[in-house]
Amino acid sequence: MTGNPGFPAAVAPRVDIDSYLRRQAGVISHQQALAAGMSRSAVKRRVSAGRWRQLHPRVYLAADRERTDEVRLRAAVLWAGTGAAAHGVSAAWWHGLWSRLPSPVAVTVPRTRTRTRTPRRRPGIALRFRTIDARDLTEYRDMPITSVALTAIEAAVALGPKGSVLLDRALQRYVTFGWVHRTHCRNLGCHGSAAASAMLVAAADRAASHAERLLVALLRGAGILGWELNHASEDYLIDVAFPVQRVAIEVDGWAWHTTPERFVHDRQRQNALANGGWQVLRFTWHDLTVRADAVIMDIRTALDSR
Repeated sequence: MTGNPGFPAAVAPRVDIDSYLRRQAGVISHQQALAAGMSRSAVKRRVSAGRWRQLHPRVYLAADRERTDEVRLRAAVLWAGTGAAAHGVSAAWWHGLWSRLPSPVAVTVPRTRTRTRTPRRRPGIALRFRTIDARDLTEYRDMPITSVALTAIEAAVALGPKGSVLLDRALQRYVTFGWVHRTHCRNLGCHGSAAASAMLVAAADRAASHAERLLVALLRGAGILGWELNHASEDYLIDVAFPVQRVAIEVDGWAWHTTPERFVHDRQRQNALANGGWQVLRFTWHDLTVRADAVIMDIRTALDSR
């Protein structure tokens, strides 16, 4: 026998209509309206009277609310139904990792859903059918969404060359590398995991050595000669130096590796080299992967001017 016979069983509190609308930027689903105690006919009357506007089948927006990006994403997840969650760059926007919500928005629907409950495709919504480990799902600001770690991995892959910027930002501010790595291991074999593996290998590099190798490959590919690795000058080692022209190239790895001590040391070294007559160029791993042509142009310009 369970419970206390002297008291009624606990009942989950009902969420009223106004609470749903307030928490969800004016968006509400048909199912939520019924759960709040509204009848089907009452929902229909609100829609017919123009108090609620239909955004998707069985998903509505209060007439006094604007169709913002938040509304667009919330409505898509509610339309996709039970177990759905935002993922990819859409989730990155929601978590604050990316500045723009993409179109279409990305929503995952569990594979365990029956065919009769699987939604049809809708304009402006990109559905993915995949069952995600519960450890990689969360609810943030009253919306189901992939965890920060899985979001960072998947959004980085989806963004292509710009993805390393997002992943670096996530590692600096939101997640540890260990968390991201464990999440990645749980999702090996899924679409994009090979690209994610390569990106995490670069991110794991403890110094700028990976970026230095990229720079050397760019220099060789461009046919630029006359450089030396780890050239000693002004009591410091220059990552890549052109001793004749006195052009020094300093290569930074991923920003999430940078400590206050490393930051101060790098600036002291740069000042010493400048005072010693060196022109110093600084490039990041992201520069070398996203804007490689501009990097080579900057180097050629510096060499030609000396």
